[in-house]
Order: sequence, then structure tokens, then C-alpha cells
Amino acid sequence: MPCVGVSIGIERLFSILDQHRTASKQVVRTRDTDVYIVSAHKGLLEERMKICTELWENNVRVSKLISTVVDSLSMA
Repeated sequence: MPCVGVSIGIERLFSILDQHRTASKQVVRTRDTDVYIVSAHKGLLEERMKICTELWENNVRVSKLISTVVDSLSMA
């Protein structure tokens, strides 16, 4: 069965960001989010919004990237 995976060193990224923020004395804007919705392919906005709606209806805090033209794979 073919499959695809992604691995991000998230702890390392947060550590670097925290060091940078502390050194530059920046204020970090935060948002309460349980799930962040983004698609790796174009043309899936309607499906993403259906997922967001279902999560909101179940009191899950959702943030989303709503662009219809962003190729998320190129951002990785």
C-alpha cells in the first residue's frame, strides 16, 4: 500500500522561534486553536470548509488557510 508522510521537527522550530522572540522582545499573538486545516492540493476549499463546519459544530476550535491558489507543498 503506497503512502506519503511528512515529518517536521516542531519542537526544534518552537525553540528557535522562542529564542528569536526573546532576543527581539517581540510580542507573540496567540490564538486558541485545536485543529489547523490546510490542503496540500488546489481546489479543495469546499471540502475543507465542510470539515471546518463539522468541527465547529462539535465545539472544536479551528483555524484554516482558506486560499484557493496556495500550493501547500511548495510552502513545506
